[in-house]
Amino acid sequence: MEVLYRDKLRDGELTLWRAMRRRSIPFWKGFWNPDKRRQKILIELSLSLARNAKSHIASRSSGKAMYVSFAYVNLADYIARTAVHVPMTSQTQFMIALSSGFDRRKQPAILFISPFFHLC
Repeated sequence: MEVLYRDKLRDGELTLWRAMRRRSIPFWKGFWNPDKRRQKILIELSLSLARNAKSHIASRSSGKAMYVSFAYVNLADYIARTAVHVPMTSQTQFMIALSSGFDRRKQPAILFISPFFHLC
């Protein structure tokens, strides 16, 4: 699962989708790694949001409640605060995609795309 984001510049131009960066981890952190919790939280929020989106689609509801859910608000906040944004960015958007890793025969699946939201 990947979380990607892109920025909308003040002139309306869109940047390319970029993956949230994962830090390289030294081998000894396999035994003790407090940063691993951040990655786990990112994955758990993404899974929760993807499940919420699927249930809203299945129930044919408006989906507006999804944008005030714990998972959406926290994931949007995390991306707004920690992603490297291009100068002159006015808004950002994120996507949750499921990839099959190095298996290029399978296309990635898009699980969720957020609307653009303003950066604080």
